[in-house]
Amino acid sequence: MRLGGVAEVAGELGVSRQRASQLRGVTGFPAPVGTIAAGPIWDLDGVASWATSALRRRGGRPSKATKRRVFDGRFALEEPAIGAGGFADVYRALDLEVSSSTEDPVVAVKVLRELREEEVRRRFTRELRIVSSLSHPGVVRILASGEDDEGHLWYAMPLAKSSLADELPQFVGKEKQIVELMRQLCEALGYVHEEGVFHRDIKPANILRTRSGNWALTDFGLAREAERTTTALTSTHQGVGTWVYASPETWQGAIGAEAPADVYSLGKVLQELITGSMPVSPEPPSGVFAPVIRRATRADAQQRYQAASEFLQAVERAAAAPTKRWEAPDEVEDRLRDAIRGGEPDDASLSELIQIGLANIRAVRMVVPHLSAVGCERLWSRDPDGFRGLVERYAAHASDAPWPFEFCDVIADFCDRAVRITGDPDVLRASIGCLAEMGADHNRWHVQDVCVVLLQRVRETPDALAALEGLRDAAPSAVRWTLSDFAVRSLHPVLRQGIENEILLQLSD
Repeated sequence: MRLGGVAEVAGELGVSRQRASQLRGVTGFPAPVGTIAAGPIWDLDGVASWATSALRRRGGRPSKATKRRVFDGRFALEEPAIGAGGFADVYRALDLEVSSSTEDPVVAVKVLRELREEEVRRRFTRELRIVSSLSHPGVVRILASGEDDEGHLWYAMPLAKSSLADELPQFVGKEKQIVELMRQLCEALGYVHEEGVFHRDIKPANILRTRSGNWALTDFGLAREAERTTTALTSTHQGVGTWVYASPETWQGAIGAEAPADVYSLGKVLQELITGSMPVSPEPPSGVFAPVIRRATRADAQQRYQAASEFLQAVERAAAAPTKRWEAPDEVEDRLRDAIRGGEPDDASLSELIQIGLANIRAVRMVVPHLSAVGCERLWSRDPDGFRGLVERYAAHASDAPWPFEFCDVIADFCDRAVRITGDPDVLRASIGCLAEMGADHNRWHVQDVCVVLLQRVRETPDALAALEGLRDAAPSAVRWTLSDFAVRSLHPVLRQGIENEILLQLSD
């Protein structure tokens, strides 16, 4: 078997290397039998057979119908280009070497246009070298690269599903998706910065959705390395990057644009994701992300987040923060008290009262006693366990706390409403113990009267036993202050016997 590369194929066909490159795209042209460091190799006997067959066009010139640009004998480009940048075009292409059913033969090939500026060629070559050195799911990888016979620099990469510029409107109003996108971009950018590379041209068009559905950075044509291994490319450009996303230092010379410059661009991308429009305004839209965007896009690079990880932490904190206006404790008390004391308290306020009271009864210590009879009835019917727990916690707190004297009467009236409406033994027990202690400590006769009346209304033995437990929770001296001998004689026998034989007996001892 005779083997040869591009030059040998051209010699076998009697055409130039350029013509040979064109013929590789013709249907039926033999595929390479292998690839070595210098490039693909062919079976020259197979090429010779093809040359004498009916598949070859006269004079070695493919027809317009069959003519295709093929790079490296492997990537057959489809016209027209599917994208264009400042100096290069991107084509959809077919990888002729893919044979596995699990691999995707469709790729993208970025080709430098016929520009003779040496700086532009160096910029493209440097992008190729930089991206080839990076390996991260969030950075579009290089499959192959080279230069064709006409001097076009090119490289092949996986074909993306779309760019963020195409899908951006779908993110507006979707906070969870925005945070996930920022997470992927920040992780990729953090890796890039650790490798000593700064992108300097982050914008929606350079953020691609991969075939797996994730997001990746591309187009490192303006990237700068922290430790340069090539000549700085600043001779013909005052600034780089798309203006609305580029930081001030990027425009002022680019040589000083480092990690905070990429953070600036991320901040602008975040602003566009939220608003759905070009982020030309220096003032971000109101909302939880406004402080994050404002800091990320400060004119002074030292005042921004200094790393992508810091920016991501700020984004995640903002997303997790409550959007509801914060209220000071006294504001919460005033609002809830006004909402629950009326004839028709709203369900939301009642639920909030239960929630706060069960978590921290002190936060609503001046609110709970204002709960109206209608509010008690509604809570008892909707959430008996929650209301019972609220009364028990409040009674325990009220027994030991100091109160304004007049407020003791408000608490006593609440206990009376709660007992009458619920008829619950636990509510009765908690209320009796609270009233006995509080009345004695504050010398409030109204509290004493309410406690006595509650005890005198007891008719059933289970309720008498529950009320007796409440009195046992109070100090014997408090019970003595609350109940006169006459009052004790008017109570249920179980209560009377318990008070005389247990509680009052402790005082005589």
